[in-house]
Amino acid sequence: MDTTTFTSSELMTINAARLLRDGDVVFVGVGIPNLACNLARRTHAPNLYMIYEAGVIGARPSRLPLSIGDPTLVSGAAAVCSMYDIFTLYLQRGNVDVGFLGGAQIDQFGNINATVIGLYYLAFFTANALVGWIGGFYETMRTTEFWLLHAGLAAGAGVVFVLFKLFMARRLAA
Repeated sequence: MDTTTFTSSELMTINAARLLRDGDVVFVGVGIPNLACNLARRTHAPNLYMIYEAGVIGARPSRLPLSIGDPTLVSGAAAVCSMYDIFTLYLQRGNVDVGFLGGAQIDQFGNINATVIGLYYLAFFTANALVGWIGGFYETMRTTEFWLLHAGLAAGAGVVFVLFKLFMARRLAA
């Protein structure tokens, strides 16, 4: 008699991995999606094409990555780009077969809450685009001026974000 027991997370990981097909292009999320995609690639889908939101395309990690930003994802990957490029050039153009994300934005009742998390991602996208733009000034400005500009923009964005959060908190509480 088999007395092996599995946790619900282990069962979800195994069943999710079984749903992925060899050759699928998968946008890999954090947690169980990461485990399931790597399990599928190592068992029945060796040609699974994994794209991580951190900017890694065609990841083939030699070991299980600890997160979506783990350096093992880069070794052997087809390309590495910005998070902005992943979302605009791959996801929004429909170049992905399966979007496999975790449930961080779903509460215990099944409601999707992307308000605050979405604002954080918006801040990341905006920051990513600005960093590339600001980086172009590095060669034309004195070093001190460049870093003061960079620090000023970061501080300004932080103030705007906090004010927006306070504004939204009052609106949502009403």
